[in-house]
Amino acid sequence: MDVVPSTHGALCVNDSYKVERLTETDVKAIHAFICDFDWDYSENDVRQILTTGHVFGCKDDKGVLLGCAALITYEKENIATLGLVMVDSTERGRGLGRQLTVACVDAVPESASTILIATGQGQQLYEKLGFVPVSEVSSYVCQDVGVWGRVDERNHPNIRAYDSDDFEAVVRVDERAFGDSRHEFLKRRIAAAKRAFVWIEDDKVVGYGLSVSARKNVMIGPIVCQNVRQVTHMICSLVHGETGSFRMDTPHFEPELDYWLHNNHFKLYATAQMMVRNGLSNKEEPSTRYAIAAQIFG
Repeated sequence: MDVVPSTHGALCVNDSYKVERLTETDVKAIHAFICDFDWDYSENDVRQILTTGHVFGCKDDKGVLLGCAALITYEKENIATLGLVMVDSTERGRGLGRQLTVACVDAVPESASTILIATGQGQQLYEKLGFVPVSEVSSYVCQDVGVWGRVDERNHPNIRAYDSDDFEAVVRVDERAFGDSRHEFLKRRIAAAKRAFVWIEDDKVVGYGLSVSARKNVMIGPIVCQNVRQVTHMICSLVHGETGSFRMDTPHFEPELDYWLHNNHFKLYATAQMMVRNGLSNKEEPSTRYAIAAQIFG
């Protein structure tokens, strides 16, 4: 067991838990824990998180998971994303959530800003650890996209199916929007995608969109585009002809997009605060990032 000591002792109220780095052998246990919380991550999502980031956890003496938290860092170490902070109901209020979060904070490169999306329960803790709210994330769900068929918006001449030759261009477009290079993350996310499209202007990739199956819904995102008009066409291409439930998480409120989503049978499911520690220093351009992959990925 790789026990993780805290170097952030002033932030820790209780260091009595043995926090360890979880591994590929813990995938099923982490996913079962997620299911208990009814969060929308697949087993494949858990594998991607473990592959591209760090997952810290605490187990009882029988090896049962009591809590976990995850951190993902990216190639240029400008931004890290923190999430999956979960504590078993029997252990809440004893400092485990704080200790797990501190383990993640300690693993962040000094140069990086840390982004997380906070539930109402966790926001007070995160504020004590130096996180400040920067925007509101809105989660929209459509139970059956089959109720609408936007063929006119789907068949746009600037949209075409993603090709492997587009990969480096997609990485560059994503970096300008997100603020860090996510080469490894995008490679795995595209490989897992149900659908992937790019937006072309003057023979260059200027936007892209993915849809990926999660545990309960098909997640629409990431989507990076230049404006809302492009986004609505991209959404139509991603969902056309599909059945089942779709979810899209937007990292900032966009009135025009909100209006379009509601008119096309998407309902606002939940909102949460996006919070940042160590400032963003203008590292990202949120106006071009219209949908995130999942809350842990930012």
